[in-house]
Amino acid sequence: MEIGLILTFSGMGSCDQMNQPLVTCIIPFFNCEAFFAEAIASILAQSYPYWELFLVDDGSSDGSTAIALDYAQKYPASVHYLCHPHRLNAGTSASRNLAIDYAKGQYIAYLDHDDVWLPHKLAEQVAIMEAHPDAAMVYGRYLNWYSWAVGANAQQDFFLELGISPDTVIAPPVLLSILWRLKVQSPLPSNAMIRKSAFAEVGRFEPAFRSVFEDLVFFTKLELSLPVFVSSACWTKHRMNTHSASVSFCNASQQQRLPEIRRFFRWVESFLLAQGQKESEVWSWQQKAFKPYRHAALYFMYFGYLDLTMSLARKLLPANVRHHLWLKLGSKLYGQRIDKQGH
Repeated sequence: MEIGLILTFSGMGSCDQMNQPLVTCIIPFFNCEAFFAEAIASILAQSYPYWELFLVDDGSSDGSTAIALDYAQKYPASVHYLCHPHRLNAGTSASRNLAIDYAKGQYIAYLDHDDVWLPHKLAEQVAIMEAHPDAAMVYGRYLNWYSWAVGANAQQDFFLELGISPDTVIAPPVLLSILWRLKVQSPLPSNAMIRKSAFAEVGRFEPAFRSVFEDLVFFTKLELSLPVFVSSACWTKHRMNTHSASVSFCNASQQQRLPEIRRFFRWVESFLLAQGQKESEVWSWQQKAFKPYRHAALYFMYFGYLDLTMSLARKLLPANVRHHLWLKLGSKLYGQRIDKQGH
């Protein structure tokens, strides 16, 4: 297996002091030089000092590989560079899995290459996991972050509803009824912390899902059988495409996503059958969630109209009017709540 550099941020990456648990942070990346350094910097800025970072190169051909190697060379005690054999492009799932082979941490925390952690993310999540040893994972709210772009403002940022009463451990499989609805906030890899032992229990990310729904596939496996702590806290800024009105499927129209949605739900059906869930309440939840996507004609008619409406609005309406239209449509389609105070 080809590995670039194995290195550590000076004075960190150790849990000797006060027996604090080590967190393995993982950023898989592919041609992401525009925002990559900002993501890495948000880990360097964490108030919790006991971490190691793996930057997993998924066969990049732009300047992001040089950025990763530069950080590994600058901080030769906790920042590690990894890549697949022959620097192949193996997909996001395989890249997330690769770092687990080298992880020394008790906890795993993923960060997408264009997202940003708030400085207290690791400290608060470690405290929750230590206080709730039965929880296999913790996640909270994340900010849908439009204001990163030039010309945008904080009023465009918003949160989605969690869909469940937070600040408690949720027993399995309750969270699956939320995860499959695709209408409220589900966990993001960037906003979760996972107990490393959970991977041994439920398996890792599925390499066949290279870049779309790969997170929902893993969370389906985990939430079916393991408890999860859901928090009301916000720890992550999730960078949004400022030209897209979609809050669930960024950078692509709903029509383009239909085959991927169907593939995801077919996998869920097969997985549940293998787990002996055919007659369970979980099976009923899945069937209900899949129902809107089974009939292609109605699906294309509805979302085709929506895409046309949004396309015309982007061309004809002033920016402030467009923004309110996006929020109104998003609230109707995805059940989101706009939180003006950012809490």
